[in-house]
Amino acid sequence: MLDNEPLLDAVLYDWFPNATPGELDDSLDLLRFWRMVEAKSAMAAEDERRRFMSGDSKPPKPDDGERFRQHQRNAATWARHDELLRQFGLMDED
Repeated sequence: MLDNEPLLDAVLYDWFPNATPGELDDSLDLLRFWRMVEAKSAMAAEDERRRFMSGDSKPPKPDDGERFRQHQRNAATWARHDELLRQFGLMDED
């Protein structure tokens, strides 16, 4: 069994967007599907962090509704990711 099936599923989905995960791997179950969705969400948040940190993306203003709320959710996700990396010794303490 693979160590990181959700990441593999996310990559396969990027490569084969018109195929369902079950078509790519018939051993897919509901738990694995939700882990894949979670992995895709984490990857999207980190992609947005890269755009934000490079200056390609600007934080929306509070009156920008859903875009502002999504940015807030992304910022919370970034903080969780950073904390996990620190806990595993993969990131220096600030």
